[in-house]
Amino acid sequence: MTDLDKATRADVSAFFRRYYHPGNASLCIAGDFDPAVAKRLVAKYFGPLPAGPKVEKLQLPPSN
Repeated sequence: MTDLDKATRADVSAFFRRYYHPGNASLCIAGDFDPAVAKRLVAKYFGPLPAGPKVEKLQLPPSN
């Protein structure tokens, strides 16, 4: 919580610009649907959105 309390508005804005964009999103479609229709609708509504900056995978230290 201390880190969050220290974050400035600029820090939060930069975080959202970096991680909250279509290129770093997942779309889940569930239920009884026609896959061809679903693909067409996904392309129609999400295809024109710019991907945004590439998000690199985190390099985590090895666990013990």
